[in-house]
Amino acid sequence: MPYTSKMLVNEEVSQLQSVRVGALCGLAMVLLERWAPNKAKPFIPSPSSMELFIVIPDANSISVFIGTAIAEYLRRKKPQLAEATVLPVSSGFIVDKSLMGVAVAMLKDFEVMPMRPSRKVPRAGAAPSRALASTDLGIPHASARPAIPR
Repeated sequence: MPYTSKMLVNEEVSQLQSVRVGALCGLAMVLLERWAPNKAKPFIPSPSSMELFIVIPDANSISVFIGTAIAEYLRRKKPQLAEATVLPVSSGFIVDKSLMGVAVAMLKDFEVMPMRPSRKVPRAGAAPSRALASTDLGIPHASARPAIPR
């Protein structure tokens, strides 16, 4: 069994390996930030920003990246405009996203908006689809296993 499959199946191994990898990455980033040459320092991400990107969902990480790229472009091309607008505009986007989250939660609570998208339910007796036939761990669907003699 490949190593990654063992990590996915055995939760204890996965947690232990995750802690080790995280500790080594954190240590490496702190050491790089401290002793890297001055020319390389602008390209080394800060450990706190990496922590945030691991914790928050992917869509938010992408939004933060795009916003940061736009802010950096403005800072380099039009420093006065960046100084005057980046902080208020980014704060406004954060507040807008939070307010939309509250609005969606209220719409779901008052049953104006469905809780989750509707999914097609397979007919009784229908063959399982490819998504249901096997998993990424290589465990075949029950219908694909050989019958056990009794």
